[in-house]
Amino acid sequence: MFRRFVILFLAVFIGAGVIDYVRFEEVNWVMNVIQAFFFALVYVLMLKLFGGSKRK
Repeated sequence: MFRRFVILFLAVFIGAGVIDYVRFEEVNWVMNVIQAFFFALVYVLMLKLFGGSKRK
C-alpha cells in the first residue's frame, strides 16, 4: 500500500509540475507537493476502504 502511495504521489507531483510549466512557464513546487500528497492520500484511503485488493 505504501508503494502505491509513493508511485501515485510522484505521478501527480510530476504531472502537476509539467502542467504548471506548460500553462504558466513557472512551477509552484510547494503547492504541487501539497496537492500531490493529499490526492495520493485520499486515493489510497478510498482504495483501502472500498476494496482496493479484490481476490478471485
